[in-house]
Amino acid sequence: MSKKINIKNNEGKRLHINKIKAFEIKPFGIKSFKIKPSDIMGSIINISKMNVLNLYIRKTAVCILLFVVLVTQSACQVLNDSTMSANNTEANEVNNDLIKAHSSDVYLEPIDLQGYQIDEQAELSNGVIRICNDESNDQMRFGFINLLEGQMVQPKYVNRLIFSEGVAFVIDENGERYYINTQGEKVIEKVSGESIGFGDLFKAGYAKVVRVDQNDTILNQCIIDTAGNVVFSAEAHKENLMNLGNGFFERVEVTDVNHKSVFDVTSKVLSEGASSLIYPTMSGNGFYTTDYERYGVMINGEKYPINLRVISPIYGDDAVVLSESGDVWLLDFKSLEATLSKVSTTDKHEMDQLIKTKWGRVNLTASLGEIDTDHLNSITDTNLALNFIDQKSIIINMDGTIIAQTPYDYIGEFKGGIAVCKMGDQYGLVNVLGTEILEVKYDYVSETDQGNALVLEGGRWLWFH
Repeated sequence: MSKKINIKNNEGKRLHINKIKAFEIKPFGIKSFKIKPSDIMGSIINISKMNVLNLYIRKTAVCILLFVVLVTQSACQVLNDSTMSANNTEANEVNNDLIKAHSSDVYLEPIDLQGYQIDEQAELSNGVIRICNDESNDQMRFGFINLLEGQMVQPKYVNRLIFSEGVAFVIDENGERYYINTQGEKVIEKVSGESIGFGDLFKAGYAKVVRVDQNDTILNQCIIDTAGNVVFSAEAHKENLMNLGNGFFERVEVTDVNHKSVFDVTSKVLSEGASSLIYPTMSGNGFYTTDYERYGVMINGEKYPINLRVISPIYGDDAVVLSESGDVWLLDFKSLEATLSKVSTTDKHEMDQLIKTKWGRVNLTASLGEIDTDHLNSITDTNLALNFIDQKSIIINMDGTIIAQTPYDYIGEFKGGIAVCKMGDQYGLVNVLGTEILEVKYDYVSETDQGNALVLEGGRWLWFH
C-alpha cells in the first residue's frame, strides 16, 4: 500500500513524503502472497493481485456453499462436521492472534528536515521532534516537526521547547513568552492579565508559571490549568510552588525550606514538614524524601522510612526501586496499603518495622542476577525490560515472571507497547512480548513515544510508526 503525504510548513510550502507499507495478504485456507513496494505505483496497488485475491475469495465462497448443502444430507455428518468446524474456528482464532502478535507490518518514513537538524538533546514527545538551525550560541534557534500532523515550524524560538500534554512553553526572538500547541499556535499568552516569565511542563492538566510585569519583575508563582486559569497562587517572594503531578502540589516557604506542605487540587493538606512527596499516585501515595538521596514511602499521609537509594515513577501502583543493600525490587503500593490496613497496632515504631520487612513484592536481584542499575528502566507498560551487567536483557511481568529471554544487550522503556533495543552498535525495536518488530541494523533508534520512534540510517532520519 502506498500513501503520499502532502505536508505544509509554516510558510505554506508543500512537502512530499512517500509512505510505503509492505504487507502480506493471507486469507484463511488460501495460498498467501505479498504486496511489495514494487507492486505499488503512486497510490495505485497492482490490480492483478487484487483480482487474484478477489477470485480466490469467490471460489472459497462457492466451496463453502457446496459444503453446507452436502452436510445437510446426513444428521450424523452434520454433528461430526459441526465439531470439526468448531475446532477449525478455534484454530483460526489462535492463528489470527499469532499473526497479529508477530506482524511484520512497519511504517518507515523519511523526514525532510529542509536543511535543519534534529537537536541532539531532543526526544520524541507527543509526536513532535525538536529541530534547530546550524548556528551556535546566541544565534541558535529551535523549531519542531509535528510528525503526526505533517507540519514544520521552522526554528525561531530561543529556548529548547518541550511538548507535554500537547503544549510547550516558548520564548520567541522578540523575547515574548507564551505557550503554543503542536500546530505552533499561541494558546496561553497571559495569566490573570500579566505576562509569563517562565512556564513549566504540564502534568495531569496543570503547570507552574511565574508571572512578571512589563519590566520583567517577578510578581508571583501560580498553578494554572490548560486554559490558563489560575488554580493556586503563591504569596509573592515568600512562597514557591511545585506541581507534583496527578493533581498534587507542594508549597515551600522561601525563608524556611524545611517548612513544606503537600496538598491536592481541593486544597486538602496531605502532609507538612521537611519532607517532599515524589511521584504521587492518583490516591496520593508515593515516595518521600528530605535530602533527595534517601527515600521512604508515604501511604495515606503517613511516612515510613525504608532508605531506598533509587526510585522510579509509579505506574499504576507499581515501581522499580534500588534498596540500600543494592538490590533491585518491584514495589506495589496497593499491597503496602492493604498490609497496613490489617495491622491493629497504632505504634509508629512497630508500623515502621513492619514496612521495612514487607515493602517489597519481588527481589529481582536475588532471583535474576546482577541488574545494570545505570540502565534501570521505569515501569511504563504492562511488562518491564531488565538489563544486566553480564547477560542479555530479559522482559518480565509485574510478578517478576520472565516473559522473554532476548539476544539484546540493552532494551529501553516500553511506551505504546514497543521499546528500543540494541546489539553491539546497532539498534532496532522490540515489543512487550520480546518480538522484534524493527530489525536490529540501524545506526540509532530513539527511545519510543507511544509507539513512535526516530531511526537513523546512513545519515538519514526516518520516522517509525
